[in-house]
Amino acid sequence: MKTSYIFKLLSSLDDNERSRVLSFWAAGTECEEHMITETPASLQENLLEGFIAYTENGDLVGCAGIFPARTKYSVKIIFASKDVVELGSNYIEPAHRNRGLGKQLLIQRIAYCRQRNYFIVSVTLNPAMQHIFCSSSAGAHSMDNQPEYYQQLKQDLCVCREVSDACRSCPLQKNGGWVF
Repeated sequence: MKTSYIFKLLSSLDDNERSRVLSFWAAGTECEEHMITETPASLQENLLEGFIAYTENGDLVGCAGIFPARTKYSVKIIFASKDVVELGSNYIEPAHRNRGLGKQLLIQRIAYCRQRNYFIVSVTLNPAMQHIFCSSSAGAHSMDNQPEYYQQLKQDLCVCREVSDACRSCPLQKNGGWVF
């Protein structure tokens, strides 16, 4: 039996539900080694928008965020005359993984960003998300496939102290940069 999901925008939730979602989401970031640990306050402060997934029974099972992209100096990034946003901080309850929910959350976020004319990126080494990017019709392209076009964008997105090929900790140096 296939599970159906209901999606809501974080901004559409009342204060109590928003608080519950942010606590759930922050706790999820602590469980995933590829994620930066968040707190409810840091999510609330940094999110441009969040997409929340519930089962038909109302169980909270997933969250995915859209963040304004910033340089390591916290400067907003503009590329190709568009505000750059990052698709990041995805968390799906383990029991609901491998059911297409990640792809559905990705498609929802891309549609939202395209309606607002954002330049969409993702910086992730999460193998599940990279698999979705490569196998879906979301239009994801590795930044490494066109380095001359994306070189400046990669430098802006890199939050390392050294922006160089010698950097080995940044996802952007490990083919973890994606554009949509």
